Amino acid sequence: MSINLIEILLEIVLNPFFIISSIFWIIMLIIIIVFGKKRKGLINIFIPLFAMVGTKRLNKFLKRVSQWHPKFWRIFWSCGFFVSFFFMIYGIWFIFYNLVSLIISPSIENAILPLVPGLTIDLPTFAYLIIPILFVVTIHEFSHAIAAGSDNINVLSTGVFAGGLFYLLGFGAYVEVDEHTLNSKPSLWKTRLRIAAAGTYSNAIMAGIGILLILNFTTLIFPFYGPRVFQIDYVSYPYEGGYNYYNLIEGDVVVAINETLIDIDNEVDLNKILTNKTQIKCSVGDSLNFTIYNVNSNSYLYKSVILGIYNFIGISYENISNGELKINQVYSALQGGNNYDKNLTVGTLITKINGTQVDVSKNITIDYTLTQVQPGDYLNLTANNGVSYLLDVDAVPLVPGAFIFENLYMGILYEDLGNNDIHISKVFNNLTESGINEGIFKEGDQILEVEGIDIQSNEHSFKNIIDNLTLNPSEPINFKIKRDQEILEINANTLEIPTKSVKIGIFSNENYWIPKNFLSIWFSGTFPFYLLRQLLWFFVVAFSVTLFNMLPLPIFDGDRIVKEIINKIIGEKYDSTEKKTEEFYYKREKKEYPLNQYRINKINSLKLKSEEGEIIIGLDNYHLIDGTGDGFKDVLALTFPETSKIKEKSILVVNYEYQFDSKSPIKKKIINSIRLIITLAFLANIILSFMRFGNILSIFNF
Repeated sequence: MSINLIEILLEIVLNPFFIISSIFWIIMLIIIIVFGKKRKGLINIFIPLFAMVGTKRLNKFLKRVSQWHPKFWRIFWSCGFFVSFFFMIYGIWFIFYNLVSLIISPSIENAILPLVPGLTIDLPTFAYLIIPILFVVTIHEFSHAIAAGSDNINVLSTGVFAGGLFYLLGFGAYVEVDEHTLNSKPSLWKTRLRIAAAGTYSNAIMAGIGILLILNFTTLIFPFYGPRVFQIDYVSYPYEGGYNYYNLIEGDVVVAINETLIDIDNEVDLNKILTNKTQIKCSVGDSLNFTIYNVNSNSYLYKSVILGIYNFIGISYENISNGELKINQVYSALQGGNNYDKNLTVGTLITKINGTQVDVSKNITIDYTLTQVQPGDYLNLTANNGVSYLLDVDAVPLVPGAFIFENLYMGILYEDLGNNDIHISKVFNNLTESGINEGIFKEGDQILEVEGIDIQSNEHSFKNIIDNLTLNPSEPINFKIKRDQEILEINANTLEIPTKSVKIGIFSNENYWIPKNFLSIWFSGTFPFYLLRQLLWFFVVAFSVTLFNMLPLPIFDGDRIVKEIINKIIGEKYDSTEKKTEEFYYKREKKEYPLNQYRINKINSLKLKSEEGEIIIGLDNYHLIDGTGDGFKDVLALTFPETSKIKEKSILVVNYEYQFDSKSPIKKKIINSIRLIITLAFLANIILSFMRFGNILSIFNF
């Protein structure tokens, strides 16, 4: 137990996030020690694992900005309310729609997870988040301040904050608006809506700018970079099935093939060329002329590259010794596997290939052997227990479910419930899954006949019937199906199985742009990749804040808007009185203390609590004033004599009587019900995402 505890503690302490966070908290501690006493108000709040550093220096700047054509700003922020309200409606719809999707038909696209450094995102990804978060949150808060200033609502302070538990989990900027004045009667409901919506409106604009920059990224970098090409990251050894180990080298940047310029953004890439989707036609035994860009000398050279055969047996493996390999995965039918029905299992140890002992040092490996056979041949693998597995050899599939049938592809999966009772179990999406029969077949369809052949009364299996059809490529097949108790005839599309038959033996990185000038050469051809990722995260952060900040939850701006709308619809009725007690820290230089209620009838009592005890303050030492100009008393004004010896941070306890809005309880019930429903739906999305997909940290790694 103690050893495990030590290991856990070491893992925490040695985690890069913990080290970075520790440095941050040490810096905060130094700031407190050095400046905390000398400059009052610099450190507004500091409790364990949370820090807030405030200043009033930015207030004047934000005030000047807000007073630049305030009428323009009010119109601008009024438009912002309608934009933000749209995102509120969309956000609520999205939360519930996504929840239903996670329950009925979950996919990785439905996963909702908070971006928590060290938990859901790793350190390299977190580095991309620092600038977007600071920028988006700062502009968000400054927008609240400018909107407030344009409506003559004061900003009390601005600053930065950070918080975390073991790790630095969150950081950003904040603006403290004069809430007492904002919520008073003289401040119009339109003002409150404008200020509440301002931050989200700015984030929506930033998200729009972000997506425009991403969509026009090639134009953005055009003055500095040429087309996106590919750089060779790894060249396979002969025992790994490589054909060009002594020809190509890691780091080669390929800019043209057979004088055809590579332009990945315009779909001229290596994969398109090798699958004969360009004017260059490739076949086994051919050679391609690569134009290589030399990064160091800014020059070009030419290499002739051999095209070898690219075979596939639907497994992945690793060499665990010179004479033995282990099966790590057997690809399913959905994954395009062609040997999923051969009883080969994960973990099987293979010692012989076609009867010859595995010997990595002599190139007797699966990958090398696959370079010596043809599609349609077989590969015989012998396990360490003597069991042999005869595997089909095919060309590499380019679509899921490629080898469901032997001679054609239909983009479907099926299930045999017994006695040739065939039902369609999946129809691949035409747009995202290379399907060709979406909208023709539907999941659950029962197959009755194929080209007039009755399935259930036939002695051959459904697969055998399809495989024995004599069809030309792309010729449709006539099916009779049963769908929801209705008998239908359909013509299903077919294709020759999409495969890739040639191989070079390299792994490439498609994130290299050709530099045009000395500046882009200095930044390198990979800089646009990092810039593009930064823009992607900028959009993700801006759009996420836009969407989720409009949810009617207590910590979000959407909550303020919903409360204001509910208050406007239901109205107010001050027809009774209530009593309330509030506490304040006494500050000698502070003479006025705004109360939480705005219609105060009278002060019942005012007490002062300190280490010495509790004393009652006499009536001649305080009175009520109208702090907002609405005709009602709402501020406690102290009139202690200058010689008063009351200590700083003694506690003032005030009990007062105020006019009560009798409609307040029903408004609270409505807003709390909305909060509860949205909170439960939001948490359900997060919980189901974890339950369905487990640790899906990789979805955040663009």
